[in-house]
Amino acid sequence: MADPREIGGMPFVNGPRHRLTIWLVSLVTVAGLGLAAVVGPAPLRGRAVATVSNLSVSGNHLVDNGRTVVLHGVNRSGSEYACWQGWGFFDGASDDASVAAIAAWSSNAVRVPLNEDCWLGINGVTAAYSGANYRSAITSYVSLLRQHGLYVQLSLQVVAPGTAQSTAILPMPDADHAGDFWRSVANTFAGDHGVIFDLYNEPHDIDWTCWADGCPISSGTNVSQPYQAVGFKALVSAIRGSGAGNVILIPGTGWSYDLSGWLANRPNDSQLVAGVHNYGGPNYNTQSSWEASYAPTAAQVPVTFGEIGFDGYVEQLMPWLDSHGIGYLAWTWDTWGTDEALISGYDGTPTTYGVGYRSHLLSLTSAPAPAPTPTPTVTPTPTPSPTPSPGLTPSGNCPAASTVPCFDHIFIVLMENHAYSEIVGSSQAPYFNQLAQRGTLAGNYFAVDHPSLPNYIALTSGDDPSWATPDCAPVPGCTSSRQNLADKAEASGRSWKGYMESMGAACGTSDNGSYAVRHDPWVYYDDIRNNAARCTSHVVDYTALATDLASAATTPNLVWITPNLCDDMHDCSIQTGDGWLSREMPKILNSPAFTSQRSLLAVVWDEDDSAQGNQVPLALVGSGVRAAFVPPTSYNHYNLLRTVEAAWGLPTLTANDGGAAAMADAFGAGAPTPSPTPTPTPTPTPTPTPTPKIKHVPGHKPKPTPTPTPTVIPTG
Repeated sequence: MADPREIGGMPFVNGPRHRLTIWLVSLVTVAGLGLAAVVGPAPLRGRAVATVSNLSVSGNHLVDNGRTVVLHGVNRSGSEYACWQGWGFFDGASDDASVAAIAAWSSNAVRVPLNEDCWLGINGVTAAYSGANYRSAITSYVSLLRQHGLYVQLSLQVVAPGTAQSTAILPMPDADHAGDFWRSVANTFAGDHGVIFDLYNEPHDIDWTCWADGCPISSGTNVSQPYQAVGFKALVSAIRGSGAGNVILIPGTGWSYDLSGWLANRPNDSQLVAGVHNYGGPNYNTQSSWEASYAPTAAQVPVTFGEIGFDGYVEQLMPWLDSHGIGYLAWTWDTWGTDEALISGYDGTPTTYGVGYRSHLLSLTSAPAPAPTPTPTVTPTPTPSPTPSPGLTPSGNCPAASTVPCFDHIFIVLMENHAYSEIVGSSQAPYFNQLAQRGTLAGNYFAVDHPSLPNYIALTSGDDPSWATPDCAPVPGCTSSRQNLADKAEASGRSWKGYMESMGAACGTSDNGSYAVRHDPWVYYDDIRNNAARCTSHVVDYTALATDLASAATTPNLVWITPNLCDDMHDCSIQTGDGWLSREMPKILNSPAFTSQRSLLAVVWDEDDSAQGNQVPLALVGSGVRAAFVPPTSYNHYNLLRTVEAAWGLPTLTANDGGAAAMADAFGAGAPTPSPTPTPTPTPTPTPTPTPKIKHVPGHKPKPTPTPTPTVIPTG
């Protein structure tokens, strides 16, 4: 018989009852272009989980209660077809032991595909396995998964318009029922943010305009009658109109291989994830194709490969996904006896394919998913949509497109008065040189002026004022009314602080022992210095940093650090300053802001000592920064300022930073000079895809007709 995946991934009406396969579009984390996500402890086992999940999107990754989350897990097929075929809710075991077996593979997520008609109880589906009974079975299973510390991704998998029965994967969700479906699902699980809403399995045979806004469908794979399709924008509004703030996954087009139009068409909602399904189809099965097709989107928003397969191909794909902080869920946790099956028994006994996948998951450390409290209640009937509400907004929005990752925290540390050649490779600075090896060392970086103060002003406002050249104190004639980086950060919804070693009382405007006010740029800006409350709460002594680093939530988004005149190498030796770095930088690198969120550390010198034409060292370390990399591109302080602005989508401050390029090559995005050859932009017309749809490796065998499997409905 024909493989259901070959003809759309679903058994057809009047066909034999197959164990079918489908695949999900899923989410991530974070990780992005060259971004290796930092995650927390291994997934929790058993039911001893009580923390309420707060899974949300932050930049281009997922976070939950302060921890970055990258999804790793499996698809659990069955609930999308057993019900309409009239013999159960699930295909195979769905009890506590079977869920524990999934968790034992070091999974932290399970994708559960759903059937539109079965959930809504319409179009003649057997009452025993539809409507309230189906919703109760699904809700109980989700509860069981969550009790085992697993995130759950609910996917609308099978739809049909009008009075037709949902038995196939159509090109698009139908306008007749999909809105009601998602309003009801959203109302049911709105209380548990550990549940993700995957809008539609695999849009196909349509363009991005249709997928975004809806369109009439009259042809395409599995289409037997014309129907009106609903777009993802309307489905997002339906979910938000229910009051649910859960993360929503929007898959790509072309059977979810294609993300080319995702960023250009995304709704104005901050809690969205891009989804991909990848089984090695043409044009999407090499590292270069993954870089071109997926990395640019992953640099802006979380991306998860919700379905991947099978043995041989996933071993090539997973290391690339890991290196970019992109999550993935394998197809499928079922005992079909084919090369699509990860297991041969619901106790978790792996197939040959499953052995490799399980071993890879066990080699990773994935963040556990806190279980919900309380358990969501079942919605017996579809609920009318109230007035739509906007999506949730994290602290600070990320730019729609940027060559720089959208960091949660950026730390800038200013050292003093040494040339590149005096620090790089020096036996007196072993820690800095070791730190630079962890990330990118700018090999052609320059300060913009002499003495100190003009460089501090350049880094924080893009200015290079003549008034600053005497290194004067902030007195009349030596201050600035310009907008500065702190102003722009605040306007974007981000927090900031300047930490000044040995300053003593906050907002110090004069020298104090080893505190040099000329190395504290913030008190030179009128809108900070003349606002006592703002200045004393934002320009503080360095000792306050230890308290603020205790949690990611208390760590400002922008952290500026000025060591005192000895520790910054101005008055003391290189060895003394390097010793200070060796003591203080690990406190930043080991803080929750770095280990649980996406952060960047920049250690830079303000100017040289006139020994090398003002060439100074700059090291960048953090999420997505290229390791052991020395770009040849010529940069200066304005480029560093522009890099911060690009990361957060901030407007430029002057023509200096406005004319400077962000340091994109440090993040693997290619040097701005010379300009890279542009990647051809896919046309907005429907993306050509294999016909029939390729969702398997060559030679994949058709699935046999199964014998009915007794279905266990979990009670816990």
